[in-house]
Amino acid sequence: MGGLPPRRLLTGVQCHNRNMDKQRVAIQNQDFNLADEVAALRADDRRVGAVCSFIGTVRDRNEGSDVSTLELEHYPGMTEKAIEAMLDEAHRRFDIFASRVVHRIGVLQPLDQIVLVAVSASHRGESFQACEFIMDYLKTQAPFWKKEQTPEGARWVDARVADDAALQRWGITASNG
Repeated sequence: MGGLPPRRLLTGVQCHNRNMDKQRVAIQNQDFNLADEVAALRADDRRVGAVCSFIGTVRDRNEGSDVSTLELEHYPGMTEKAIEAMLDEAHRRFDIFASRVVHRIGVLQPLDQIVLVAVSASHRGESFQACEFIMDYLKTQAPFWKKEQTPEGARWVDARVADDAALQRWGITASNG
């Protein structure tokens, strides 16, 4: 049938890019490389006309205080499952081929990369929207716990009301504020 290999099952979900050989969700301590991630996402899929990516990094200030480190924790298994569900929803809402989320955990320094969201599609509009939708969802609904080290001591970081508002524009209600 057309010479394409069968769709690969990735963490229980079929990826729309039959050639992508990475899982859609990675939770890891080590850094990631944008070029490598985009190459895997595209995986010689000739239908792709757009790839949108977002990289979040650790800031050196938050809520008026210097931040020396940011520590991220998660529940293994539960976090991946929740993010997979987010990606499934993005695939339902938008005409995209493939999606990938890489989220780091552990102790990170200012300027370190925290998260990558990448999406491929035929056209830029769907790719941009899906990427933004996934990031808005991640910001409020992904089960991560963040602790900042500041001159005043350690403090847990809560989701912001502005993050809830960003998610609400997609028709999803959250109450983190």
